[in-house]
Amino acid sequence: PCSAVTLYFASLYWATMTLTSIGYGDILPVTPLEYVTCLLGMMVSSCIWAYIIGAVCTIVYGMDVEQWAFDERMDAFNRMAKENRIPLHLRYRAREYLRESRFHLRYLRSLEATQSLAS
Repeated sequence: PCSAVTLYFASLYWATMTLTSIGYGDILPVTPLEYVTCLLGMMVSSCIWAYIIGAVCTIVYGMDVEQWAFDERMDAFNRMAKENRIPLHLRYRAREYLRESRFHLRYLRSLEATQSLAS
């Protein structure tokens, strides 16, 4: 009853509809051209939605300046360690040091803020 092309487009339509969680709706495509049009619309709108979500996540991530600065330092260290072929066990120890120093500096800032409020 259906040609292979129509069956292929119907299957691709179902998979895209399911993966993008757009929903199945009451209006369904019937002809192969309608399937292609729906597929393109779903894929374009999914890409736009993914871009918007990514932009919002970037904005929220950028709000934590301390975390951002730490990640930048860690990325710079990882690049330097890779370029200079530092052994893996030393990389691990250096990363642990960077993490612990971050927590220690946070503790010192909290202590200083508490002391300034008390005086």
